[in-house]
Amino acid sequence: MDTSLLWEIIEILYLNENEPMTVLDLKRELDPGRDRSITKRDINRVLYYKRGTVFQTCGNSPGTSKPLWNLTSETYHFMDVLYQEKSAFDPESVDKTELFCVSCGDLKITSYCENPNCKENPVPIGATAVPGDITGGEGKSILKLFGYYAGQGSSKEEREFAIQEALETILWILPGAKNEDYVKSFGEPKSKTRCHRLIELLQGFNVPNYLNSREEDIEYIMKICSTYEDSTHD
Repeated sequence: MDTSLLWEIIEILYLNENEPMTVLDLKRELDPGRDRSITKRDINRVLYYKRGTVFQTCGNSPGTSKPLWNLTSETYHFMDVLYQEKSAFDPESVDKTELFCVSCGDLKITSYCENPNCKENPVPIGATAVPGDITGGEGKSILKLFGYYAGQGSSKEEREFAIQEALETILWILPGAKNEDYVKSFGEPKSKTRCHRLIELLQGFNVPNYLNSREEDIEYIMKICSTYEDSTHD
Protein backbone atom coordinates (compact mmCIF):
# COMPACT_ATOMS: atom_id res chain seq x y z
CA MET A 1 0.00 0.00 0.00
CA ASP A 2 1.37 3.38 -1.06
CA THR A 3 0.74 5.39 2.13
CA SER A 4 1.95 8.62 0.51
CA LEU A 5 -0.78 8.38 -2.15
CA LEU A 6 -3.28 7.36 0.52
CA TRP A 7 -2.42 10.45 2.54
CA GLU A 8 -2.68 12.74 -0.49
CA ILE A 9 -6.16 11.46 -1.28
CA ILE A 10 -7.25 11.94 2.34
CA GLU A 11 -5.97 15.52 2.34
CA ILE A 12 -7.62 16.37 -0.99
CA LEU A 13 -11.02 15.17 0.22
CA TYR A 14 -10.64 16.86 3.59
CA LEU A 15 -9.49 20.21 2.20
CA ASN A 16 -12.39 20.16 -0.26
CA GLU A 17 -14.87 19.99 2.66
CA ASN A 18 -15.30 16.25 2.05
CA GLU A 19 -17.26 16.89 -1.11
CA PRO A 20 -17.76 13.57 -2.95
CA MET A 21 -15.40 13.02 -5.87
CA THR A 22 -15.00 10.49 -8.64
CA VAL A 23 -11.69 8.78 -9.32
CA LEU A 24 -11.22 11.10 -12.29
CA ASP A 25 -11.78 14.15 -10.06
CA LEU A 26 -9.12 12.86 -7.68
CA LYS A 27 -6.71 12.15 -10.52
CA ARG A 28 -7.03 15.73 -11.75
CA GLU A 29 -6.30 17.03 -8.24
CA LEU A 30 -3.38 14.67 -7.72
CA ASP A 31 -1.76 15.21 -11.09
CA PRO A 32 -2.85 18.56 -12.55
CA GLY A 33 0.26 18.75 -14.74
CA ARG A 34 -0.10 15.13 -15.90
CA ASP A 35 3.52 14.51 -15.08
CA ARG A 36 3.30 12.17 -12.09
CA SER A 37 2.16 8.99 -13.86
CA ILE A 38 -0.62 8.42 -11.31
CA THR A 39 -3.25 6.18 -12.91
CA LYS A 40 -6.92 5.72 -12.10
CA ARG A 41 -6.03 2.13 -11.25
CA ASP A 42 -3.58 3.38 -8.58
CA ILE A 43 -6.29 5.55 -7.05
CA ASN A 44 -8.94 2.83 -7.22
CA ARG A 45 -6.59 0.40 -5.51
CA VAL A 46 -6.20 2.77 -2.55
CA LEU A 47 -9.90 3.65 -2.35
CA TYR A 48 -11.19 0.08 -2.44
CA TYR A 49 -8.50 -1.23 -0.11
CA LYS A 50 -9.52 1.34 2.54
CA ARG A 51 -13.22 1.32 1.76
CA GLY A 52 -15.27 1.37 4.96
CA THR A 53 -12.39 2.36 7.23
CA VAL A 54 -11.03 5.53 5.61
CA PHE A 55 -13.18 6.09 2.53
CA GLN A 56 -16.80 5.46 1.67
CA THR A 57 -18.95 5.59 -1.45
CA CYS A 58 -21.96 7.91 -1.55
CA GLY A 59 -23.82 7.20 -4.74
CA ASN A 60 -22.76 7.76 -8.33
CA SER A 61 -21.87 10.81 -10.36
CA PRO A 62 -25.09 12.11 -11.97
CA GLY A 63 -25.86 10.38 -15.25
CA THR A 64 -23.02 7.85 -14.86
CA SER A 65 -22.16 4.67 -13.02
CA LYS A 66 -18.96 6.19 -11.62
CA PRO A 67 -18.97 6.01 -7.80
CA LEU A 68 -18.50 9.12 -5.70
CA TRP A 69 -16.06 8.90 -2.82
CA ASN A 70 -15.48 10.83 0.38
CA LEU A 71 -14.06 10.30 3.87
CA THR A 72 -15.81 8.33 6.59
CA SER A 73 -17.01 10.47 9.50
CA GLU A 74 -14.27 8.99 11.71
CA THR A 75 -11.53 9.93 9.25
CA TYR A 76 -12.96 13.41 8.73
CA HIS A 77 -13.04 13.97 12.51
CA PHE A 78 -9.46 12.71 12.76
CA MET A 79 -8.37 15.24 10.15
CA ASP A 80 -10.29 17.98 11.92
CA VAL A 81 -8.37 17.30 15.12
CA LEU A 82 -5.08 17.13 13.26
CA TYR A 83 -5.60 20.44 11.48
CA GLN A 84 -6.88 22.17 14.62
CA GLU A 85 -3.44 21.55 16.06
CA LYS A 86 -1.67 23.11 13.06
CA SER A 87 -0.81 26.18 15.17
CA ALA A 88 1.40 23.92 17.26
CA PHE A 89 3.18 22.33 14.32
CA ASP A 90 3.53 22.51 10.58
CA PRO A 91 1.37 19.69 9.12
CA GLU A 92 3.84 19.39 6.25
CA SER A 93 6.56 18.44 8.71
CA VAL A 94 4.61 15.57 10.28
CA ASP A 95 5.98 12.10 9.62
CA LYS A 96 2.93 10.72 7.82
CA THR A 97 4.13 7.14 8.26
CA GLU A 98 3.37 7.40 11.99
CA LEU A 99 -0.29 7.98 11.16
CA PHE A 100 -0.64 4.50 9.68
CA CYS A 101 -0.38 1.07 11.28
CA VAL A 102 2.93 -0.58 10.44
CA SER A 103 1.28 -3.99 10.14
CA CYS A 104 -2.01 -3.50 8.28
CA GLY A 105 -1.57 0.02 6.89
CA ASP A 106 -4.84 1.34 8.34
CA LEU A 107 -5.05 4.99 9.32
CA LYS A 108 -4.77 5.20 13.10
CA ILE A 109 -7.82 7.28 13.96
CA THR A 110 -6.76 7.01 17.61
CA SER A 111 -3.24 6.50 18.96
CA TYR A 112 -3.45 2.78 18.20
CA CYS A 113 -4.65 0.56 15.37
CA GLU A 114 -8.37 -0.22 15.65
CA ASN A 115 -8.47 -2.87 12.92
CA PRO A 116 -9.98 -5.91 14.73
CA ASN A 117 -7.99 -8.26 12.50
CA CYS A 118 -4.62 -6.58 13.08
CA LYS A 119 -2.03 -7.92 15.52
CA GLU A 120 -1.17 -4.35 16.52
CA ASN A 121 -4.68 -3.74 17.89
CA PRO A 122 -4.26 -3.80 21.71
CA VAL A 123 -7.97 -4.13 22.51
CA PRO A 124 -8.69 -7.65 23.84
CA ILE A 125 -11.13 -9.78 21.86
CA GLY A 126 -14.64 -9.17 23.14
CA ALA A 127 -13.77 -5.91 24.90
CA THR A 128 -15.02 -2.42 24.10
CA ALA A 129 -12.52 0.44 23.96
CA VAL A 130 -13.65 3.46 25.97
CA PRO A 131 -12.89 6.80 24.25
CA GLY A 132 -11.06 9.53 26.13
CA ASP A 133 -14.12 11.78 26.25
CA ILE A 134 -15.99 9.36 28.56
CA THR A 135 -14.89 11.06 31.76
CA GLY A 136 -18.06 11.16 33.86
CA GLY A 137 -20.36 14.08 34.35
CA GLU A 138 -23.31 15.21 32.30
CA GLY A 139 -23.31 13.73 28.82
CA LYS A 140 -19.98 11.98 29.39
CA SER A 141 -20.93 8.98 31.50
CA ILE A 142 -20.10 5.36 30.74
CA LEU A 143 -23.77 4.83 29.85
CA LYS A 144 -23.36 7.21 26.91
CA LEU A 145 -20.96 4.69 25.39
CA PHE A 146 -23.86 2.27 25.05
CA GLY A 147 -26.39 4.78 23.74
CA TYR A 148 -28.36 5.14 26.97
CA TYR A 149 -30.95 7.90 26.78
CA ALA A 150 -33.79 8.53 29.24
CA GLY A 151 -35.24 11.68 27.70
CA GLN A 152 -38.45 12.28 25.83
CA GLY A 153 -39.11 9.61 23.24
CA SER A 154 -36.89 6.99 24.87
CA SER A 155 -38.28 3.49 25.28
CA LYS A 156 -37.93 1.16 28.24
CA GLU A 157 -36.64 -1.61 25.96
CA GLU A 158 -33.86 0.58 24.53
CA ARG A 159 -32.80 1.78 27.97
CA GLU A 160 -32.72 -1.76 29.36
CA PHE A 161 -30.67 -2.99 26.41
CA ALA A 162 -28.11 -0.22 26.97
CA ILE A 163 -27.98 -0.96 30.71
CA GLN A 164 -27.42 -4.68 30.16
CA GLU A 165 -24.62 -3.92 27.71
CA ALA A 166 -23.05 -1.59 30.29
CA LEU A 167 -23.29 -4.29 32.96
CA GLU A 168 -21.83 -7.15 30.92
CA THR A 169 -19.26 -5.56 28.60
CA ILE A 170 -15.52 -5.80 29.19
CA LEU A 171 -14.27 -2.21 29.30
CA TRP A 172 -10.80 -1.47 27.94
CA ILE A 173 -8.95 1.78 28.37
CA LEU A 174 -5.60 2.85 26.98
CA PRO A 175 -3.05 2.71 29.83
CA GLY A 176 -2.32 6.19 31.11
CA ALA A 177 -5.44 7.73 29.55
CA LYS A 178 -6.91 10.69 31.43
CA ASN A 179 -10.11 8.74 32.16
CA GLU A 180 -8.38 5.52 33.23
CA ASP A 181 -9.35 5.85 36.91
CA TYR A 182 -12.96 6.65 36.01
CA VAL A 183 -13.31 3.61 33.76
CA LYS A 184 -11.58 1.28 36.23
CA SER A 185 -13.96 2.41 38.97
CA PHE A 186 -16.69 0.36 37.25
CA GLY A 187 -14.90 -2.89 37.97
CA GLU A 188 -15.36 -6.14 36.09
CA PRO A 189 -18.42 -7.16 34.02
CA LYS A 190 -21.31 -8.64 36.06
CA SER A 191 -19.61 -7.60 39.29
CA LYS A 192 -21.12 -6.00 42.38
CA THR A 193 -18.87 -3.01 41.75
CA ARG A 194 -20.28 -2.55 38.24
CA CYS A 195 -23.83 -2.82 39.57
CA HIS A 196 -23.26 -0.34 42.39
CA ARG A 197 -21.49 2.18 40.18
CA LEU A 198 -24.24 2.19 37.55
CA ILE A 199 -26.88 2.68 40.23
CA GLU A 200 -24.85 5.55 41.70
CA LEU A 201 -24.59 7.00 38.23
CA LEU A 202 -28.35 6.98 37.68
CA GLN A 203 -29.02 8.33 41.16
CA GLY A 204 -26.75 11.26 40.39
CA PHE A 205 -28.48 12.28 37.14
CA ASN A 206 -30.02 15.68 37.72
CA VAL A 207 -33.00 15.29 35.39
CA PRO A 208 -36.18 15.74 37.49
CA ASN A 209 -38.54 15.35 34.51
CA TYR A 210 -37.35 11.81 33.93
CA LEU A 211 -37.39 10.62 37.55
CA ASN A 212 -39.80 7.75 36.82
CA SER A 213 -37.60 6.42 34.01
CA ARG A 214 -34.54 6.66 36.24
CA GLU A 215 -36.22 4.76 39.08
CA GLU A 216 -37.40 2.08 36.65
CA ASP A 217 -33.87 1.68 35.35
CA ILE A 218 -32.38 1.41 38.84
CA GLU A 219 -34.91 -1.32 39.63
CA TYR A 220 -33.91 -3.08 36.42
CA ILE A 221 -30.22 -3.00 37.38
CA MET A 222 -31.03 -4.47 40.79
CA LYS A 223 -33.11 -7.20 39.16
CA ILE A 224 -30.41 -8.11 36.65
CA CYS A 225 -27.63 -8.00 39.23
CA SER A 226 -29.55 -10.37 41.49
CA THR A 227 -29.17 -13.03 38.78
CA TYR A 228 -25.39 -12.77 38.69
CA GLU A 229 -23.44 -15.22 40.75
CA ASP A 230 -21.24 -13.72 43.43
CA SER A 231 -18.25 -12.47 41.51
CA THR A 232 -14.73 -13.34 42.57
CA HIS A 233 -13.72 -9.92 41.28
CA ASP A 234 -15.32 -8.12 44.25
